[in-house]
Amino acid sequence: MDVELSGCVNDEVTSATKDYYGLIKSADQSSLFLDEIGELPTVAQSRLLQFLEDNAIRRIGGIEQIHVNVRLTAATHRNLPEIISTGEFRADSYYRLNVFKLTCPPLRDCGNDSVILGEAFLEQVKNNEMHPEIRPSCVANAAISKYRWPCNVRELYNVIQ
Repeated sequence: MDVELSGCVNDEVTSATKDYYGLIKSADQSSLFLDEIGELPTVAQSRLLQFLEDNAIRRIGGIEQIHVNVRLTAATHRNLPEIISTGEFRADSYYRLNVFKLTCPPLRDCGNDSVILGEAFLEQVKNNEMHPEIRPSCVANAAISKYRWPCNVRELYNVIQ
């Protein structure tokens, strides 16, 4: 993952067959979304932290600092403060990343949203599958509303399909 983020230089140390700029350099003057940041190994977290502090990267095997302008967005399903205490995630990386925090509540905590989403997904299925006669029943809506949806919207979508 370290090479994927920072890139590497073609040399005998890295055993790379060609130069690779990495995701951060490739996103220069743009945005980069890192999904499941909580799974990032601590070595890669160190490099990411260095980038966040300096707005620059140094490719693995390279000596040149490459300045980049990247807006970083990250997401995770894990509780980062909890895994900081176990040593799986660096506290300094967390505090540097946690500048603007968005929290998406689970579908089960969103009132009637599951029924509204279910009806929207049903419309998609009707249009894609050419089944215009399908309509949600009161019983189906009640079941959708009561269910806890542990896998959130993806699970609801799969059930509707």
